[in-house]
Amino acid sequence: MRFFVGDSIIASLIGYKDPSWAIRNSATMCYAAAMLRVVDADKNADMTLGTMKDKGTTNAVTCKELFRSYPPLATSLLSLIKEENAKASFNDSLHPTLFPLLLLLARLQPLSIQRAQTGDDETSKLFVDPLIDCLGHVHHKVRLAAARALVVLCSGDGNSEEDTNSRCSILNRCTMKLSLFKQQNDQVSHNRDHGILLAVKYLLGASTHPEKFVDGRLQQAIHYYAAWCDFTLTSPPFCASAALDAWYIAVQIGTADESTLLETSWKVVRCVEFLSIQDYNSTGVVGLSDLGKAASRITCKIVFTQIFKSSSEDRNRCIFIAQHCFQSSNYDVMLHSIKAFKKGVYDAVEDVSRKQSFEVSVKIEILAAIAKLAFNCLSIILSRDGKTAHPPTLRRLSRISIEIIHALRSINSSATTHVTDVVEVSPPELWRIASVLLCTSGYEMTGAVEVKPENLSGGNGLAGNALEFAAFAISEMCQYKSRGYAELNGYIQTFVNLVHQSTHPLSSWKIRYGGAVAIKECGLVQMSNEDCRKFGPCVEESKLQLCLKLLELFQDSDEDVRFVAGRTVSLSANTLTVPKVSLMNLEQSSLRLTSQYSTLGMYNLLLSRLLSLCSGVQNAINMTITEYNCTLQAPTLDNILNLSTERLIFEEEDANPYEEPL
Repeated sequence: MRFFVGDSIIASLIGYKDPSWAIRNSATMCYAAAMLRVVDADKNADMTLGTMKDKGTTNAVTCKELFRSYPPLATSLLSLIKEENAKASFNDSLHPTLFPLLLLLARLQPLSIQRAQTGDDETSKLFVDPLIDCLGHVHHKVRLAAARALVVLCSGDGNSEEDTNSRCSILNRCTMKLSLFKQQNDQVSHNRDHGILLAVKYLLGASTHPEKFVDGRLQQAIHYYAAWCDFTLTSPPFCASAALDAWYIAVQIGTADESTLLETSWKVVRCVEFLSIQDYNSTGVVGLSDLGKAASRITCKIVFTQIFKSSSEDRNRCIFIAQHCFQSSNYDVMLHSIKAFKKGVYDAVEDVSRKQSFEVSVKIEILAAIAKLAFNCLSIILSRDGKTAHPPTLRRLSRISIEIIHALRSINSSATTHVTDVVEVSPPELWRIASVLLCTSGYEMTGAVEVKPENLSGGNGLAGNALEFAAFAISEMCQYKSRGYAELNGYIQTFVNLVHQSTHPLSSWKIRYGGAVAIKECGLVQMSNEDCRKFGPCVEESKLQLCLKLLELFQDSDEDVRFVAGRTVSLSANTLTVPKVSLMNLEQSSLRLTSQYSTLGMYNLLLSRLLSLCSGVQNAINMTITEYNCTLQAPTLDNILNLSTERLIFEEEDANPYEEPL
């Protein structure tokens, strides 16, 4: 079959133009088989072409291997591209032949990675100019595929003028075709501008040193289109989006160019917000959503790096910009700014906490600024949108707040100042946020004593974060002994019931993990019995219930849940270093709890637990005995099935109570 592969690919590409549906369908199946077995065997390869990886797919073949194995393929592909380019302006088909052709080239290994000898890319050089012409195609996906194919055919970062498919040469030829540098009689083409800017973005993204190519006319073009044609809005938004991405790829951290990019992207965000509330219908704002995504993402990434600098003089202004983006009324700006900010929070917070060069006051100042930012935006979004708030946005914002609180508690453990004073959020406000997050989590977790297992499935993942907020609120209320919260006992009882519901075996492991972390962070387990009695008798009993719940979590099916439970119940934080809990540790923890709570009626509580778990066992045993007696007394085997029994076995059996409704 190897001898017919090249011809089958050519036949399938030609078959796309046939008027018969059967032939086009057969051509598609043949083309798909060739792509998987000849070009790239990865079925899960990125096919969107909008998020190009720097190094491409590792399983794909190179241009050299493809054209050497199937010699007629290069000539045929090149002639088809030129034929499609010749009639591209007249052909407005929804499924052009050009796209599958370019897609084949785009899935190959980049030539810059696999090139071994001089002259290996002579055939690929012939494709560069036709592919640059494809960048002006009327269809968006064709422009994307052509831009990606140019990266595949690029030979590398060489500056040789004879190397016509080097990165520098392709960038120069693309730049000269932009409308910004058009001749007086040339017609402006926004499609061509967009395709060229996409090619620039991908070519710079695949380079190890993209900044060395951005100078002269290319730098002028990137800055001009990124600023939305100097804010004259004379180009479509998707051109500005591609230019902003290209600029961010080439910018160097900490330079003046980074500050210029921040100011530009921040102004673009304000323009997008203004245009999104205008009530008019115009094709000039096609792609405004994508521009809002790119501008807000870049803005928050730069702001994020500047906030975490110890000597940042513009931290307050960066906080203001981030807060504006987080609580923006534009959905795309809000979503992607928070998403971009949250991605680096874990590593950045850990670096700040561990840096010895930072003073404790500087660490607290940085973390407190971010915590105030997250809490303010969370409160505003919850108050503005209520139950209709976007769950992923709430989840990311609440996660940022929780990570900062964890870091502040570890840094500020020996200080007398409470975390809630540092972040300027009261414990009742923390409890209110936890309550609202629970209402929007999709779980029926109300803190009631009884729980229905069928109501613990589904949800959007907010319940775990809500439990941690509730734990922080309980911990801070217990530390504020002088303020004497009158409703503390009620809060603790509700919290214990929530933990009991969240750690049900049928709930998601993320929710069970959140419940285990909440037990650790609430501080009740670590509190002495004397301190518990100061708050009331129910607090000591609640502590006992949480300790027993930790013993149950030792047997959880998820190792992360077991690890948190072990860290919480151990005498020191570093006693358990593995997620699995040994039987010895379990027995020691049980003996420690027994000796500590023997005067509180612990055995009565354990017996009540056993009785509750055994409820219904007697009825099941009686039913089994009845059925067994019926079997012994049945004259024939036919009389055994569904006869004189209380339980119906097959078709008349009750429906599954756990079945999810469609």
